[in-house]
Amino acid sequence: MVTCYPQPGKPKSLRLCRAFAAGAGGTVDETGELQPGASGFYGVVGIEALFRQAQNDGRDWYYMDNAHFDSVRGAYFRAARNTLQWRGGKPDWARFAKLGLGVQPWQKGGRHIVVCPQSEHFMRDVCGWPGGALAWADDILNRIKAATERTIVVRHWDRDKGARLRDLQEDLRGAWALVTHMSAAANEALVAGIPVFLTGPSAALSMGSSELENIESPRRPDGRIEWAARLAGAQWSVEELAAGAAWRALHEA
Repeated sequence: MVTCYPQPGKPKSLRLCRAFAAGAGGTVDETGELQPGASGFYGVVGIEALFRQAQNDGRDWYYMDNAHFDSVRGAYFRAARNTLQWRGGKPDWARFAKLGLGVQPWQKGGRHIVVCPQSEHFMRDVCGWPGGALAWADDILNRIKAATERTIVVRHWDRDKGARLRDLQEDLRGAWALVTHMSAAANEALVAGIPVFLTGPSAALSMGSSELENIESPRRPDGRIEWAARLAGAQWSVEELAAGAAWRALHEA
């Protein structure tokens, strides 16, 4: 039995929680108190204590967020079990073809490094990063500067994701690498052939690295098309969530 807890005052969160709960045979609770059993969340602003309690209790918890790929943001949503991002099960080649991602060859040149901080709320309240987003950025910039003399382009977090996606394509042009905690920007960079460095449990980590000291020799592994096909199958429409597609996939993995 799973109980989903929507973020107060956020209709989108309520809609996603209702869909996931329907697909899991669960319920939605807006009382502000954690109920017995597994817990599901889409956004945790105002219910951070519930989110932390669900984790600290050692119970199963489910975390939903926007799509793995920004090109289908709003149409698909990802879900994970006992982690913030699931790396997917079997490749879904049909859905991958439908997305039309067009994975580009690895770029071997590039001049600058793109750094993508995430929101203060996400870093502090969801990830539990000590000091929040500013502390993360300070640490990352110091570590990059110790490892390379390349120019650093910092993309400050912005709520307007559509505009930021368009800007990201510009920033990735001629980039050597992208660094983030676990932003979907890493997935976009990998599709564009740009190496990535992650500091969190990102779905992109298998195709990237967490070793910033090696930023002058980034990983460019094989298998990005299969990786992208796995993530394509690890995101669902609201209707598919309500039909239980995500619930089944997360429990079959």
